[in-house]
Amino acid sequence: MSGSKHKIDETIQQAISLFKDGKFIEALSVYNRIEKYCKHFSEEELRRIRIKEFGLTAEPILGPVVHPRIGSILDQKAATYEKLKEYQLALFNGRQVIKYEPLSCKGYLRTSKILVKLGHEDEALKCLQRGCYTIDRSVSKFGIEVPQNLYRNMKSQLRSLSHSLKMEKEKASLEKATSISLERRLDEMLPIEQASRSSQPRSKKRKISTDPFLYLPLELIEQIFKHLPLVQILRCLLVSSTWYNSLIRIPRLLVSNVYFRSNLNFSDFNNAFNLIRKVTNQTGSKSVDIIRLRSTANSNHLGRIIEVLLQDQNVRYKGFDILNKHFSWELMVHKLYKSNWRFSNFSNSRYWRMGLNSSFKYEHLLLKLARELKQLEVIVLDCQSSDKNRSLLPNNSKFHELVKQKATSYESMETLTLVNHPKFLRDSVSPNEDEDMHIRPPFLDIKFPNLTSLTVVSYDFTNRQSQFQDFLASIKYLREIYLENNASISIKHFLQDLISTKPRFRLQKLVLRERDISRPTHLNEISDFLIPAINSVSYVDIYSSSLTIKGLMKFLQIVNYGNNLKYLNIGNSNYIYFKNDRIGMSFAPKISLYQIISIANKLEELHVHEMELDNSSMKFFHDDIKSVWGTTQTPLKLLNLSFCRNVEGIGLMNLFAFKYNNRTESNDHFKLDSLILDGIELNVDTLKLLKKKGYVNKVQNDPMKTKWKQYGVNTLVPDI
Repeated sequence: MSGSKHKIDETIQQAISLFKDGKFIEALSVYNRIEKYCKHFSEEELRRIRIKEFGLTAEPILGPVVHPRIGSILDQKAATYEKLKEYQLALFNGRQVIKYEPLSCKGYLRTSKILVKLGHEDEALKCLQRGCYTIDRSVSKFGIEVPQNLYRNMKSQLRSLSHSLKMEKEKASLEKATSISLERRLDEMLPIEQASRSSQPRSKKRKISTDPFLYLPLELIEQIFKHLPLVQILRCLLVSSTWYNSLIRIPRLLVSNVYFRSNLNFSDFNNAFNLIRKVTNQTGSKSVDIIRLRSTANSNHLGRIIEVLLQDQNVRYKGFDILNKHFSWELMVHKLYKSNWRFSNFSNSRYWRMGLNSSFKYEHLLLKLARELKQLEVIVLDCQSSDKNRSLLPNNSKFHELVKQKATSYESMETLTLVNHPKFLRDSVSPNEDEDMHIRPPFLDIKFPNLTSLTVVSYDFTNRQSQFQDFLASIKYLREIYLENNASISIKHFLQDLISTKPRFRLQKLVLRERDISRPTHLNEISDFLIPAINSVSYVDIYSSSLTIKGLMKFLQIVNYGNNLKYLNIGNSNYIYFKNDRIGMSFAPKISLYQIISIANKLEELHVHEMELDNSSMKFFHDDIKSVWGTTQTPLKLLNLSFCRNVEGIGLMNLFAFKYNNRTESNDHFKLDSLILDGIELNVDTLKLLKKKGYVNKVQNDPMKTKWKQYGVNTLVPDI
């Protein structure tokens, strides 16, 4: 992330130079590349960039959290499309500027200019009016500063366009009046014709309505409107009484997925909630499938919203999804206490997702109150001090009684996701009892016999191995397990746990990313290949593992005992090196692709990103693939070589044994559906040639990408 401002500014200047030289296609290519780079950051990364590199606030006053340069890039893209006379594409990019930076004059000026060129002066006027209103209101309300030259230009354009349209309307009105006057004089001069016309009945033109609600059945309207977010549907209720009466007769549109907007205040929530209450009363079911809350204006607004959700007895919730920086489980307990422990609105919930600002304590209370959960996700988004949250807890007998009533078994749970903030784990050197609460994995003392999916991230299992073994032994139907960045859970320990407990489940997907990499793991302690719980997995991810070549071979023989393995991720391995030309590593043991695919001979996806691979490695890869599978019957469909920066174009040619002098296309060669090459600078023509010759159908190459791990995309551990 560091240096992105300098990198982006340099690239923008390069594109501007190309634009000034009249090389519009080349400039457009550069703009597309830098736009893609600016959009690849996560929201958390963008907040840090805004603060550290640009000296801005973490979030803009209006609009989404975006890269500070994205508005300028899109505006210059629109200008480039204008030069190419691609006005629709220019208009799209102009409108994108308004969407991302609603307080920037550039977007309104660019969009209105293009609309005028397309002959849509009325729309251009509305665009400028909207821009002036938005900026004026923000200046008076928030005291923001805007570039005066651009702002005066926008005001001038608004006055000019308004005057021009007014003159056109007056001219049209005058022409129409002149035409009517002339017609009357002609009628007076030709009385016979006037009489003949007046004897014929005049037919009135009936105005045809285009309102879809007058013609379409409710079933079809539902199919159309279900693609709109709730906030848009609520606005549609204000169009007319016909729309209002029709839409509230389709309750699924309003109560199936209630998704409130970001930065919500209590007043807006209450207005929407009153409408939801009215709709649920009409349906008779009085239930909402899922209610989703994101950011609120402040913690007070959030508290009042939760109080309404708990205390209103007219609506029930099958699902609850809240991700909010002010929210903690202690706050929910506090509101429960104030509502006299009334939890009936959520008692039959099937799905809960909570984003907390601190660690998850008193977890048994949730299972006590919500007795039918099938899916529970608890994500600790921040690591705030627990003192403030602890002060919210009630000190009364009812609370202490509920806390003591711990369930031992929970039958309905099918999916359990527990993601802690990694800072708790990083800072716990020798935790005391209170600190241990932050890193202790919750629910280990409860049996979930019907669990099918388990995710545990950034917790400490030190001195809890026997408890974890008992937990696994109680599960019958587990199919997927995701363990990442957990202290004292290594591949070796996990295999030993399975051997010791002999659980009844049979995994299909295994993700085990180790935290503590202090020494290589050979798996010498594992002598039994028959471990039924993982003998037939089809998906294995051991990214950044401690396994050596010997350990990996033994591990693959275990997980592919049933010969079902189709996906394998061994990227960024610490002690595994493939054959290559690097002299400095000549004494380290080397693995060949042949050793892997001869065991996993049904492998369809292989991820070996962030490894010491080079052009020679690609030649070895081709020879190994040919030895095991031949050239035409290869099951491998996807190969990920991202951030293997020693692989060049010639290496890719080696991988496919490309023949330069072969002018006719042949099917007798190794093919891939997808080749992923992010983080590598490669000649675009080389990639196009591989696709053209049929070696690969799809190539993904983003040379601007800085790292493979992206929070929320392929990892659940944020950067700290």
